[in-house]
Amino acid sequence: MILTFSCRSAVDKFQSKEIVIGQFGEKIDDYLSGLEPFGLSGSFLVAENDTIVFHKAYGLANRDELVENTNNTLFSTGSITKQFTATAILKLEEEGLLDTSDPISLFLENVPSDKRTITIHHLLTHTSGLPVIVSKDDFDPITREEFIERLMNNPLAFQPGSDFLYSNSAYGLLAIIIENLSGKTYDKFLATELFSLADVSTIGYDVAIWENMEEAHNYLDDRDYGTFQERNYPNWNLIGNGGLLTTSMDLYKWMSVLKSDRLISELSRKKLFTPFLEDFAYGWEVYDDNGQMIEHTGSGDGNNSLVQWFVGKDILFIGLSNYSFDGKDLLDYLYDDIFALVHHKEIQSLPNVDLDLIGSIDSSQIGAGTYRFDSTSHISIQPFGMGFRIRTIGQEARNLFEHGEEYIPHLYDAKNKTAFESFQLAIEKDDFSGFRKLIDNEKRISRIRKFLMSFIQDLGFEDPKVLPYISERNEDGLQSYVTISDGKKVINKNKRYPFLSIVWKEDDTYLGIGSITQVPRNPSYYFVKNAANGFVGFNWNTKKVRNIFMESSKEKSNKIKINVEGRNEFELDKF
Repeated sequence: MILTFSCRSAVDKFQSKEIVIGQFGEKIDDYLSGLEPFGLSGSFLVAENDTIVFHKAYGLANRDELVENTNNTLFSTGSITKQFTATAILKLEEEGLLDTSDPISLFLENVPSDKRTITIHHLLTHTSGLPVIVSKDDFDPITREEFIERLMNNPLAFQPGSDFLYSNSAYGLLAIIIENLSGKTYDKFLATELFSLADVSTIGYDVAIWENMEEAHNYLDDRDYGTFQERNYPNWNLIGNGGLLTTSMDLYKWMSVLKSDRLISELSRKKLFTPFLEDFAYGWEVYDDNGQMIEHTGSGDGNNSLVQWFVGKDILFIGLSNYSFDGKDLLDYLYDDIFALVHHKEIQSLPNVDLDLIGSIDSSQIGAGTYRFDSTSHISIQPFGMGFRIRTIGQEARNLFEHGEEYIPHLYDAKNKTAFESFQLAIEKDDFSGFRKLIDNEKRISRIRKFLMSFIQDLGFEDPKVLPYISERNEDGLQSYVTISDGKKVINKNKRYPFLSIVWKEDDTYLGIGSITQVPRNPSYYFVKNAANGFVGFNWNTKKVRNIFMESSKEKSNKIKINVEGRNEFELDKF
């Protein structure tokens, strides 16, 4: 059996113009095109001094039907929607219909006493104390009236103006105020009062009004969440705060006009881009990092978006994607590299891929399935995009792909054993002899005991058991993890993850202990063909490149042979 994969066609290129201009445009092109074989999906645009130097699309809008993304594909803007709402509010202020210092009680009926001091400014800057959301998710059906009722009945997190809490619901309330004052629906107001001035025709909630426009399906790992139009959309969990659909070109047109006086005045733009708590302005985040940078992101169920305006350099980056994987949005993986390229810094080299070899993979070579590496680790192999994905689970499988040609068997066995035994004795038996072998300081032992008691109490586990996990190197150094179980292995109600670690110094001596805010991920590598039985792979998190040779055993269908970096060869059993 041969698995075939489609690349971008000449027809798509003709229908949706691609732009690559100058050395800067070529650098962006080299970078993003190098990632395409490994799952890059979306439409991306870069402009410098109001000139587009790069505009291209990658990946599939619909994997089942092999519909490719183009620069005319519709994507969700996610929370980038908030800056449209903020601009609309400032437009109403210029017309004398409101002042950002006005309390919301001037524009809404029956506002409870605890919320009467909330102002428009509080809503815009996420300082109102209103909750993040009032439903379980963005697509939970809810009417305008239900939204208002739930919001007004919800207790405030703090006194308005005294603290910061990112709030989607606050921007939904702003959309209702826009409707009340204008007499128009939210998206109708945007279309007539803002988008018409920006020569923008495709930003909105209603795809039906745009002929021959393809909306991208959104993918979270292997799960297809479909298009927004196929779900409970739009509803008041999204209106005003997220989910407006657009193309990368129309988002560029909008940003170009937003920088001028055509939409709002210079004074209003100053308010729009002035940061308050946590660097949040009105619908934007504003930073001073190598010059002023104005940005916002959006994400949910696979869709993700990013707009960055590097003000001093007048460089604009727009990314719209329909793919999130391995616990992160695709644009999160690109963030640091885009920043580096804008500031003319070097980035890590990407894999060398022979594009002539991409297009067909013999499934007998990849042997999709799960294969045991040793008693505590395995690898999972699945077809993916133009090639396949290998996910490593357990210590030795992780080490093999992490260290490649420098792989040393059982490198972290001693560290894992020390961490497991030290935590097990301390938590299950209140015995700190394991930690006393690492540190000769009773004050530190006492602090460790207090920390562990608080940690277990927060978990709420009645009979905690310590289980061994893995060691990994990250930005904090080498950490050896254990996980705590009460038989359920679930995150507790306080959102405390049941993982602890010993952190080691560079000389492998004890540094301290810690807990983590998210589960350590099983690293994945994305491979494409680059030789007869050879494949080149890429890890999006670490940016590591791995070369392997792999084939299914001709004698036994339940075995594969795999060689990593030309020196580590294994025959693995399927299970």
